[in-house]
Amino acid sequence: MEEPDLAEGKQDLTLELDSVNKHECMKNIKRCLLKMTELFSADWTKAGPESPPQFMQELLTEVEREGCHLNIKIFILKLLVNNSTLFKPFAQMWFEPICKFITQKSTGGKGFHYFIRDLTTLLI
Repeated sequence: MEEPDLAEGKQDLTLELDSVNKHECMKNIKRCLLKMTELFSADWTKAGPESPPQFMQELLTEVEREGCHLNIKIFILKLLVNNSTLFKPFAQMWFEPICKFITQKSTGGKGFHYFIRDLTTLLI
């Protein structure tokens, strides 16, 4: 799936057909993230990669939280996969949590399944 070119204002809401993207919230959250990017990306860029937007910091905090349910981690990490252009300037802060998820015992499937493949591709 090709990411939208946010600089040109293209807003593609196409998502890969998998069980996580079929969740009723995913398309609406993607739409919200695209609108936030349209309105605030200049401010995020000015602040630099050391100062992620508050919503992104909250997502990261939740993924790193000890008792965070596997489904919540998968949903948040799928947001990263679906909106990689938005998260790219802040990739350094996401690298370790993604690596920890990929290497943990329970990742929502057996072996090197499609979601782990997508996350690994995102890291590369």
